[in-house]
Amino acid sequence: MEIQVVYKKQSVKKRSASAGFTYIGLLAAVAIMGIFMMVVGEIWQSLQKREKESELLFIGNEYRRAIADYYTQTPGNAPRYVMKLEELLKDARYPVTRRYLRKLYKDPITGSAEWGLLKNTSGQIYGVYSLSNAESFKKEHFKKDDHDFEGRGSYAEWVFKYVPTQAAANAVLSAGASTQATPLATPKPNTLTNSPSGFSNGSFSNQPKIPVRR
Repeated sequence: MEIQVVYKKQSVKKRSASAGFTYIGLLAAVAIMGIFMMVVGEIWQSLQKREKESELLFIGNEYRRAIADYYTQTPGNAPRYVMKLEELLKDARYPVTRRYLRKLYKDPITGSAEWGLLKNTSGQIYGVYSLSNAESFKKEHFKKDDHDFEGRGSYAEWVFKYVPTQAAANAVLSAGASTQATPLATPKPNTLTNSPSGFSNGSFSNQPKIPVRR
C-alpha cells in the first residue's frame, strides 16, 4: 500500500514538472513571437517612411519645376513668380491656357494640402516645403537638385525652391526682349529735287515748271 502511494506521488510530481516545462515553453514562444512581430512592425514602418520620403521628393521637385517654368516663361522682360500655387494650374498671362502642374499635390508626410511657402519681398512664391518637423530617414545620397538636403534633420528643412542663376536670368530677359514689338522704321524724306510731277522733298512745289529750250 505504501509503495502504491509513493508511486502515485512520483507520478504527480512528474506530471507537474512536465506541465511547468510546457508552460515555460509556451511563454518563451509567445515572447519570441512578440519580438518577431515588433521587428516586422519596425521594418514595415521604415518601408512606409521611405515610400513617403520618395513621394515628397517627387512632389517637391514637381512644384520646383512648375515654379521655374512659370518664372522663365513670363511674357515681357520682367520675370516674376506666382502669387499663389493655383496659378501653376492656369497661367492667366497668356490668351491660350498654359498649365505647369496637373493638380495641386498634398504633402505626403502630413497628408495635408497645406505647404510651407517661401516668398520674396513682393510676396511672390519661389519655393515650398513640408510643414512636418519629423526626423527624416534619408540623410544622404540625394540627387543633384536636392544636394542641399544632405545632413538635414527634419522634413521641414527639405526646401524645394527655384532661384535663377545669373545666366538663366539673362536668358529670360533676352527671350522677353525678343518678343517685344519692333518699332516701325522712320520713313526717309524724299530727296528728289527734279521730280517729274513737280514734287520737291515730299511736298508740292509752288514754283512753276520752266520749259527747257532746245
